[in-house]
Amino acid sequence: MDTRNEGEVDFGCLSAELVFAVFAFVDAPTLRTCAAVCRTWHSFANDDHLWRGLVARPSANRVYGWQLAAPDGKWKPLYYALAELDREWRAPALRPNLLIDGVRASSTDHARQGIRETLKLEQEHCFWSSTGTADPDTDEFLVYRLRQAVSVVFSVTVKPYRAHYQQGQPAYHPRSVRISVGFSPDEFHYVGPTIAYPPDATSVSVELGPELVVGGFVRIDLLGRTQTQPADELFYTCVECTLGRGVPAGALGNSVLRDAVVAFAVERAEFAQHAPSTLSDAPELALRLASEIKHDLVSMQMASAALQRARELLAANRGIEAAQVVSDRKLKGVLRTSQTLELFQQRGWLFQYFTVLLRQQTTLTKAETLLLVELLFKRSNPMAHLMAWFRSGLLCLSQELGDMLRPHDLVLAAQVYLSSAVADKVIECLYELKNYARLIDFARRQKFKMNYAKLLADTHAASVLEGLKFGAALVNAGHDPAIDLELVCKILGIRRGEHEFDLRKLITDALNAECKKLVRAGLLNVCARVADCHVLQKLSYCFQSKKRSSPRHQCP
Repeated sequence: MDTRNEGEVDFGCLSAELVFAVFAFVDAPTLRTCAAVCRTWHSFANDDHLWRGLVARPSANRVYGWQLAAPDGKWKPLYYALAELDREWRAPALRPNLLIDGVRASSTDHARQGIRETLKLEQEHCFWSSTGTADPDTDEFLVYRLRQAVSVVFSVTVKPYRAHYQQGQPAYHPRSVRISVGFSPDEFHYVGPTIAYPPDATSVSVELGPELVVGGFVRIDLLGRTQTQPADELFYTCVECTLGRGVPAGALGNSVLRDAVVAFAVERAEFAQHAPSTLSDAPELALRLASEIKHDLVSMQMASAALQRARELLAANRGIEAAQVVSDRKLKGVLRTSQTLELFQQRGWLFQYFTVLLRQQTTLTKAETLLLVELLFKRSNPMAHLMAWFRSGLLCLSQELGDMLRPHDLVLAAQVYLSSAVADKVIECLYELKNYARLIDFARRQKFKMNYAKLLADTHAASVLEGLKFGAALVNAGHDPAIDLELVCKILGIRRGEHEFDLRKLITDALNAECKKLVRAGLLNVCARVADCHVLQKLSYCFQSKKRSSPRHQCP
């Protein structure tokens, strides 16, 4: 008697070919379940042809390797190796930059602005610049060598250069970006989609895949241009830094995956042209790559062990010892990340962390500096502590640091902006400090296009006295095409008499008369003016003592 419900199918009645065809549509977890049903299904579920299909099938939560061939037909181990790779190696923590050397750039504007400058991630004002052109549709490209001749690439990040020393702080980014990967600097078997560059983004990160992308070189195509340089009105593309995320083949702990990746590389004709003849054999190459990366793996293992040790010490309320572990010079700063700072902050040991760095005379990173300053402003007498750190010379000066200091100390903020080459904000600070002569001189040296007429009119409307001071500074600035002396007199309401041609005398007389008027009315404190002069002298000392060299090249 048949007890099956209508619509049910007895799989035992199906042929092996039909059962195999049904299993070809299920995923890996379902196959594992089916393998536990009976011996027959166990045999079907572990068939290499099924797992070969899973390796080549796109999946939303893992990479797939349709181009790979499993060594010795081990498709099931290869599938799980790919799943493990996606889970463990996509995390950016403790992973060095996969881009190791700049090989070629389509153009270079200056010898000191070459492609290798984009790999100096920790240095300020390092960037690559293309040559200038009047055509905004001109494309550029950069080619990099990866850490090993065979490497798995997950993502590539491109950060354009923002010229803080130029008016408006323009970013010289392309219209769009495209990433290609290959085993030769001239041929690329993987060409990614074209990604439009978001106008307001500080950087763009291009995720490769979801198929497994393997190669020894990366090419970044920078398509189109968006920014002209004020000095020559030509279009430029500039890149501050590039970052590749992935894993060298030698660092793949799973030998099945490593052998499959290396075998794929050896079969490529372009790989044979750029690899030594002694590395043409896949097994030998896999062993050589693993040996090459051994030192890096040891360093990563040391860093992981140190991070685990720091976590244990923090859990035991031994924060100073934890900070000493994290800041150990043998680790070369790989643990000094935003995640580490967050860990110390959660445990309440952040200030002790910075104290250890100060005792070791260790220069802080940008993230550490900003967090330290934020912490100091929450304590009593913050400026005294802050000046101690400034005198140590261990802070990383940046525009963001200047923004934090600006509400508290304009002079110090101006000095930070000056060191960070943020010319726009230096001028803003000079204006707020009412140091008009220094403002005019600085704008002239930076070749800024200043609208002095509007600035003077706004200043004069807010304060007649400050307007006259500004006017006197403009007149005393000498010949400058940006300064219209007749317009200055018109804005200030000063009429030139028939025999009075000395504008300096006219404005000085008007300034003195306004000062006397305000003093008699009790609206101007002479002592306050003396104090203002002291502040201006202090600012002048900051500018003179800095001796900052101008940017390397007039163009970006």
